[in-house]
Amino acid sequence: MIPSQKQLRLSSMAKKYIAYSAVIAIAITSFLLRLREISSVDLWYDEAFTGLSVRYGWKEILDVIREDGVHPPTYCLLLKIWTSLAGNTPFTLRFFSEICGVLTVMAAYLLSRKLFTKDSELIGLASALVVAISPFFVSYSVEARSYALVGLVGIIFVAGLMDLYRAILQGEKSIPKMVYALCLGGLLVSLHYYQVVIVVSGIAGLAVAWLLNCNRATARYFAYCVMTLFCGAFFLSGLVKTSILRQPAELDWIAPASIWNMPAAIYAYLFGVVRYAIGVPPLNSMKFGISPPFVGIVVFALLLALVITFFARNRCRFEAGAMVLLLSVSLVPICCVIMMSSIGLDAFVVRYLIVAGIMLVELVVTLSVFVLKKYAAFVLLAYFLLLGCLSKYPSHSHYVPLFNYLRSFRSNIVFVDPYDYVVARYYLEPESSFPAILSSQPDLYKNWVMIQRGKQIDSLYKLARNDVFVLKREDARSFDLTGFELAASLSEFSVYRKI
Repeated sequence: MIPSQKQLRLSSMAKKYIAYSAVIAIAITSFLLRLREISSVDLWYDEAFTGLSVRYGWKEILDVIREDGVHPPTYCLLLKIWTSLAGNTPFTLRFFSEICGVLTVMAAYLLSRKLFTKDSELIGLASALVVAISPFFVSYSVEARSYALVGLVGIIFVAGLMDLYRAILQGEKSIPKMVYALCLGGLLVSLHYYQVVIVVSGIAGLAVAWLLNCNRATARYFAYCVMTLFCGAFFLSGLVKTSILRQPAELDWIAPASIWNMPAAIYAYLFGVVRYAIGVPPLNSMKFGISPPFVGIVVFALLLALVITFFARNRCRFEAGAMVLLLSVSLVPICCVIMMSSIGLDAFVVRYLIVAGIMLVELVVTLSVFVLKKYAAFVLLAYFLLLGCLSKYPSHSHYVPLFNYLRSFRSNIVFVDPYDYVVARYYLEPESSFPAILSSQPDLYKNWVMIQRGKQIDSLYKLARNDVFVLKREDARSFDLTGFELAASLSEFSVYRKI
C-alpha cells in the first residue's frame, strides 16, 4: 500500500519531532554534566590567572596579556564584559565557559547536517552525544580559559569553510562566504594563537577538496600527490629529528612529541585526561588492567581502516572532498604539531587543539555510519562500555578549606609554591589577607606575570611575629622552620605561624 501525501507529511513531522527532542535531551544532559563539574573542584592555577586578569581595568588587562606574551587578549576582554555583568566568582568565571560548551554540543549537531546530506540527522545526534558526554569536553567546557569558546568558534569556522566549498562547486557567489570564513579564522586565532594550525589546515583542506572536484585529471592527480606527500612527511618525522626551530622559554614545560602521540590524542579526546595537572596532563586510566595507549592504538587503526574503505568505495567526488575537508581539520592539525616536534619545536598539548578533537569525533562518527552502516551502533555501544571502565581521576589541591582558615589571619601569608600562591591571590586578595611568595632568587619567576605584580619575600627570617607560612606537607623537610609552630594541617597543606 502506497502511503498518502498526508501520511508522508505526518511521518516527516514525527521524525523531526523525535530528532529535536533528542537534541534537547542531549543539550540538557551536557548542561547538567558541566554544571556538576563546575562545583566539584576549586579553581586551579590557570583559572586563577584568568580571574586575576579580569579584575584589572581594561588597559591593565592588555598590559598583563602583553607581559604574559603567550595568549591573545580577545578571550580576557570578552570575559571582562561577562564578569562586569555577572560578577567575578569561581562559578561565574566557569559558567561563561559552560554556556560556550553547551552551544558547542548544539553546533556539533548542526555541523554534521551541513557536511553531508546522507544520514546527516543520525550523524549529528551521535556526534553531539559524544561531545556532550566525553570527559575531555566536559572538563574543558567549564574551565575558566578560552578552550570552550575556541571549540565553538572552531565549529562555526569549519561550517563556514563547508559553505564556501559548496558555493565554489555550485558556481555561486563565493567572495562573501570567503570573507566570512576568513573573519572567523581571524577570530579563532585571536582567541588562541595555536589555532593558526587549524585555520591553515582548513584552508589547505579546502584547496585539496576543490582540486578533487576539478574536471581535469591533472588537478585530481595533484591533490592525491599532496595528500600522499603529507602522509609520507608525517611518518618520516618519526625517524628524523633536527633542531631547525628553537623552543621558546614559555613552552619549555612541553615534552617532545612523536607519532605515538596520535593514538594518545585520540584517546584523550574520547576518554579525557587528568585535569588540573601541572604541565601536560596524563591520560585518564582505566579499570580492569585496560591500557589507555592500547585503546588509542586500536581506535587509530580502526579510524585508518575506515578512511581507506571510505575512499575506496566512494564514487561521489563532492562527498570525497567534504571528507578531505573534515580530515584537514581533525587529523591534519594533530599531525602538524607532532611534525613540529621533529624540527625542534615541542608544542603538543591536546587541549590547545580542542577544535581538532571535536572534528575528530565528527570524523569517527561519520565514517562509522558511512562504512559500517547499521553496525555503527556497536561502535557507539563499545564507547559507552569503555567510558564505564574509566577510573575516577584525582583532583588537584583542595584550596577552599585552606583559604577559609587563612581568612582569620591579619598578617602576611607566605607561600612557597608559585601555583598555590597565584590561586591564593585570587581567593584572598579581595579581602583583608594579602599573600606573598617566598622567592630567594630574583630571576626565578621573571616570566610569571602575577608573581611580578604581587608581593615577594626573599627569606623566612624576615617574617614578623604571627606571620604565616604555607606549604605542602611533604615539602616541610626542605625548610628550616626554627621559630615557627604548626598552626594547622588542612588537606595536603601545613600552616606554620611565626612565634
